[in-house]
Amino acid sequence: MVKIITGKRGSGKTKILIDAIHAAEKQSKGNVVAIQKGSSLNTDITYKVRLINIEDYAERE
Repeated sequence: MVKIITGKRGSGKTKILIDAIHAAEKQSKGNVVAIQKGSSLNTDITYKVRLINIEDYAERE
C-alpha cells in the first residue's frame, strides 16, 4: 500500500506520518518499510519498522 500525505508547511504532516507508521506496525503480521528522504524520522520511529533513506540510493552517472 502506498499513501501520499500532502499539505502546507506546518500543517502536521510529520505527525500524521509517524502515527500511520506506528499503526501499521501494530496491525501488521509482516514487515513494515518506511521510505524517506533524509534521516529526520530516525528517532521517532520504532526499531521494528525498516527505515530506508532514499538519498542512500542516489542516481549515479
